[in-house]
Amino acid sequence: MLTTFGRRPGACYRCVLVRPGVALVDAIDLLKKPRHHTASQASATPPLTTSGFPQPGRGPRFPCLRLVVLRQLDLWGDGVGMTPAEARHDEFPHSTAKADGMLVVAAARELRNVYVHLNVPYAKKSGHTLHLQIIQPSRDATFAEASLVFAERFPCIVFVQGSAWGEQPLGSSMAFWCRFAEHGYTVAIVEYRPSSVAVFPAQVQDAKTAVRWLHSHADAYSIDPEWIVMAGDSSGGHTTLMVHATQDLPLFDDEPGEPLDIAAFVDFYGPTDLSRLNDEPTTIDHTSADSPEGRLLGGVAPADVPDLVAQTNPATWVRPDRPLAPLLMIHGSRDRLIPFAQSVYHYQALQDGGHPVQLIQVHDADHGVWPAIFNDDTAGTLRTFIQTHTPH
Repeated sequence: MLTTFGRRPGACYRCVLVRPGVALVDAIDLLKKPRHHTASQASATPPLTTSGFPQPGRGPRFPCLRLVVLRQLDLWGDGVGMTPAEARHDEFPHSTAKADGMLVVAAARELRNVYVHLNVPYAKKSGHTLHLQIIQPSRDATFAEASLVFAERFPCIVFVQGSAWGEQPLGSSMAFWCRFAEHGYTVAIVEYRPSSVAVFPAQVQDAKTAVRWLHSHADAYSIDPEWIVMAGDSSGGHTTLMVHATQDLPLFDDEPGEPLDIAAFVDFYGPTDLSRLNDEPTTIDHTSADSPEGRLLGGVAPADVPDLVAQTNPATWVRPDRPLAPLLMIHGSRDRLIPFAQSVYHYQALQDGGHPVQLIQVHDADHGVWPAIFNDDTAGTLRTFIQTHTPH
């Protein structure tokens, strides 16, 4: 079945020419058999690796340990090609094909890949299926064993995408978070019910449900459940701040009593006090029933429902005697939609309560997931904050 022929001068019988159609596994079996150049070498079989090949640098040395495969050209469908067989990357032969002028470069090693799971359902509420966009780090499958590609466990960033509490553009920050995930973070972008479907506090409830779903599916997405951080921008920042202030309270919660265990929080330019959004210059009206805030409250002017507005203010739920997780706040100095003062109000409330909080103003930055704020410098700040304030 397997014939050695055309042996190269000076080569051992491990340099085998395989007839077309012979299974590669048969050739490998032949290579595993101890064949030696001389009778004196035949008495010493070299130590083998788990794959059956001689261990490098040990046992008798051979001029050649290559498997040379002759492939018959299948010009008109009459030829017989090589039979496919499983082989690890380090066992598989390099191509011998060459072309004049081609360049040869080395493959990159030890880099992480990210695998994006789109539209993963996590709950159904108000007749709507809610989804997560999950960015999962992995090892390079070129060099890692298949069982190890997704074997590591990483911190998880649960990001609530802003949208003025309407339908969310869930892909708008995807590029930033994919780059961030390459540093060893699973990222889950949360879809919540828009205010046209469910008013406050539905968005807060949905974010909490998403975190619990991620806890229960941690193994599937390489998540370390003790290292979960929630972040959000704009209206998603407001949702994040509300979860931060109430995560250990039986409020605004569809699964009360089930722990969230969120280690830290990050707010990007989220509104905090809806009654004061027009106290600083802004390009939109925040006071009407048809404003984003009015729609969040059920289609009423915020000034007409002060008690409800107070419930939407995360500072309402801050108490000096109830510890809160660390919070990082990032806001542009020229935010035309949500004035920078909104972050100052909440920062001061947390400081007065003795809670761990850091506020960063990005000079000259506006509102939104643009590179002015979502950039490499911000990513470095986030990584430092997470590493400082989480259990590992």
